[in-house]
Amino acid sequence: MDYYVEVPQNSSYENDPSLTSVFKIHMQRLRPIPLITVGILIFLGGFLYDVLFAGIPYQDPTPELSAAYRYHARIASVLCWAGLSVFGLGLVAAITQFVRHSRAKKR
Repeated sequence: MDYYVEVPQNSSYENDPSLTSVFKIHMQRLRPIPLITVGILIFLGGFLYDVLFAGIPYQDPTPELSAAYRYHARIASVLCWAGLSVFGLGLVAAITQFVRHSRAKKR
């Protein structure tokens, strides 16, 4: 959504681009496509971390191996959930922008 502060029409600053640009406040919209892409990449990174470092647990591990597996599995889980959260945020932003854009076209 873009927000602008209007400069009065009778203002002597109206034709001066350096001064009118000071009055314009541009709020940049949240871009959903990069959020969705980053979310997918974080999720895939967590999945690969799980496969490469945690892997399949041993059948009868020692306490040290079990602790190492839990440590790496927890990191992979956090990465996967973070990726899904960012992906979900991107989807919500995309749907919100689509709904706002479609409502603006109807008006």
